[in-house]
Amino acid sequence: MVLPMSPKAQELMRRRLLLQQRSQALRADMAQQGQALVPWLQAADTVRAVGRWVARNPLWVGVAVATMAVVRPRRTLSLGLRLWTGWQWWNRARGAWQDASARH
Repeated sequence: MVLPMSPKAQELMRRRLLLQQRSQALRADMAQQGQALVPWLQAADTVRAVGRWVARNPLWVGVAVATMAVVRPRRTLSLGLRLWTGWQWWNRARGAWQDASARH
């Protein structure tokens, strides 16, 4: 036996259905727009994987740097200075970001 619903309950059911449909449409739209991020996320995954490999194989990194230093000393020094400068910038930016987020 089905009990009749009050007009208020019917309106709530109708509104619930509309909200569910809107939510489904928004999720589909967000998934479509998120596809633009896929190449960037793949690049980030690659960088992370390389970083892990370097952390696990420091000897090979040392051998590569030593070989570069012997074969091309100026280029190695130039690259080293660029990397050092980039590392300093990264640490400053990270510190500023952490300070700003700690204030909020």
